Amino acid sequence: MLPAVFVLHKLNFNNLTILIWAGLREGISVATALSLPNSAKEN
Repeated sequence: MLPAVFVLHKLNFNNLTILIWAGLREGISVATALSLPNSAKEN
């Protein structure tokens, strides 16, 4: 937990926005890949 405090303390608003956006994009990508039906994987 301690390293996270140092990282968050040094972030400005622009960097935080980029990190949040990147995390959301990754989450959406993973959710989309996991929602594929099994028949799509067999082809």
